[in-house]
Order: sequence, then structure tokens, then C-alpha cells
Amino acid sequence: AILQALSTIPSFCCQQLSDSGPILPLARALSINLSLLKKRSTPIDPSNFLRALQSLISKNRQTAFNINTQQDAQEILQILIDELKEASVLADDALSASLVNTTSCEYCNSFNIIETKQDIIQLPLTKSVASSIGFFLSSEYLRDANRWFCSLCNSLQDSVRITSFANTGNVLIFQILRFANFEGRVIKDNRKFNILSEAITIPIKTDETVTLRKTYKLRASINHSGTLKDGHYWAFIKEETSNSWLKCNDSSVIKVKFSDLSNDSSYILVYSVY
Repeated sequence: AILQALSTIPSFCCQQLSDSGPILPLARALSINLSLLKKRSTPIDPSNFLRALQSLISKNRQTAFNINTQQDAQEILQILIDELKEASVLADDALSASLVNTTSCEYCNSFNIIETKQDIIQLPLTKSVASSIGFFLSSEYLRDANRWFCSLCNSLQDSVRITSFANTGNVLIFQILRFANFEGRVIKDNRKFNILSEAITIPIKTDETVTLRKTYKLRASINHSGTLKDGHYWAFIKEETSNSWLKCNDSSVIKVKFSDLSNDSSYILVYSVY
């Protein structure tokens, strides 16, 4: 499902490994499989990619990694992004989004700004993509036990925290937060998530007074059915030449309606610049 989703983004397929960078086995296997997916009309065998993925994760964790058990698609996708960044100087600008958290003290009006870079942005599960992004960017009021320590007041104070986009690359990836810890148990939220439009607009705040807007187009949706321990992944991808949506489920590929993307299993959304 991850390979199908990444194959829809032109920058991944066209991007060459940096001449000055290391030739990494997983990055090479990823590049080969994405190229094959672009060219072939029949299923491909991703064994070389899976072996390279298994080898890297086993080495990093210093324990055997079983590719035949369910893994978190977000975690595996992040591993691939990290590998691409190490293999190519272009990947970081293409994939990363810069987020700014501004926390303001309501007593003295002093504020603190922290900027971070994220490759996969986690969105709360609401009714739709637009409302989830709106909630993500809305003001968070820090009260009671969540009060913020103001260095100027030298004490905990009621505060407001606002998240904004300072910059985004050509690719934007969202993870819908369907799994949550509830009373010591990880449970899955199976509410329907509506994807009402292929396009989304992201506000980019360049300074306190100027906000630009960047439009992205949905390229793929990675879906998950089942539970945390036992489930199945598949992908919806946009086929540009025929302007149609395809459901890629193991070796099965069928045309579907765009409305099918609004469901109770969407987990990761992949966008690129419109």
C-alpha cells in the first residue's frame, strides 16, 4: 500500500540519488519498485524491497524484524522517508513541512516560538479533511493542570498555543489519528472520515501579518481495516492518465468512485502540489 501511494508522486519516481551521497540499499530498492509500478500493468514482486527494509530495521533495532506481521504503515513510511533524505539532498525540501508553535502568556503577553520540521503530520479524526486541518491549526488554551511555565512571570500561567505552517514542501502527508490509548488499552476509532474534495488549501504564515495559501491535490489514501494487532492495508490511488481512482488491494486493482475514499478505514493521506 505504501509503494502504491508513493508511486503517485512524480518527485519520488523522477528523483535520482545524489551523486555525492551514499548509495543505500533500501533507497535503491524503493526507487526500482516505484519505477516498475509506473511502467507495468501487472503486479510486481516487491521481495527485494521487503528484504532491504527487513535488513535495515533489523540492524537499527538490533533484533530480527518480521516482515510477515502487521506493522504500522506510518512507522514504515517514516523509515522510508528518512532513508530518502539520507540518499538525496532534494528529499528534505520536497517532503518536510515546517510548523511553528507560538505559546503566549495571558498575564504578561510574553510569548515563546518553537519551530519544528515534520514529514508526516498527525491530524485529529473529525468529520472531514478540512475540519481536521482547521482543528489542528486552531488555538489551544492551556488551563489548570496544562498551564504553561512563563519564564518572564517565572510561574505557571494560563496561556494560548497556536500552530501554523511556516513552510511546506511539494509533498504533504497526513496521518489520521485513529488509534488512541484509553484506560491502558489502545483502541481504534472507526468513525467515517469524509474526503469531500481532491484539493486542499494550506495557509502558510510567513510573518505576523502575511499569510500565503498553497493548494495541494490528493494523490493517494492508505487504508487500514482490523485492529492494532490484526488487520489489513490497501491503497486508493489517483491514475492521472485516465483521471480515475483505483483501489489497489494486494494484486487486485479496480476502478472506484471518488466517493469511496470517504470511509471508516482511511489512515494516511498523500498530497502533492496542485
